[in-house]
Amino acid sequence: MRLLCRGAEADIYLGERHGREAVIKVRRARAYIDASLDARLRRARTIREAQMISAVKSLGVPAPLVLDVDVGRHTIAMQRIRGTVVGTMRASRLAAACAGIGRIAARLHRGGIVHGDMTTSNFVASRGRLFVLDLGLSSRTRRDEDCAVDLRLFKEILNSAHAADAKASWESFASAYAPALGRQRFARVSRTLADIEGRGRYATVT
Repeated sequence: MRLLCRGAEADIYLGERHGREAVIKVRRARAYIDASLDARLRRARTIREAQMISAVKSLGVPAPLVLDVDVGRHTIAMQRIRGTVVGTMRASRLAAACAGIGRIAARLHRGGIVHGDMTTSNFVASRGRLFVLDLGLSSRTRRDEDCAVDLRLFKEILNSAHAADAKASWESFASAYAPALGRQRFARVSRTLADIEGRGRYATVT
């Protein structure tokens, strides 16, 4: 296996499963946590992530196919999606991609799922479709505040990683997200988002 990157809780490798190219996520042991507790946490998070990938796909949202889950080794092997990461796109393509992310976010939120790490690096455009990646922090919820936190993180990413195009990209995202979520619910989530930003801790796109 070839190491692709190291994340906060896991290492990502390029390898193979069942004769096909695979991305393999391995949750690392953490020395600062009791070993038995850490093993239980990693097992639970591995199982939950595999379940969330399945749940997301059941909503009609493109996501990698799970090829193998090894709870004993805390690993998930997934289909490798070849394409363009939204976070690397030129400005001319970014706004349209953000509209696609808005529609996906709305479908997730309507289905009672929040992504938990809504960044432009976790979406890949491939063969005319937009795939969502890295559901390790996703969860089931119907709370407007949890949906607003997803949106707040996305706005922060636009401000930090795509500052020159943040306003247009956010407007594109919101214009697709609002009708797909439903106007009444969007109004509630927007009010909650404004309240979160009004606490003075988060950047906003104006």
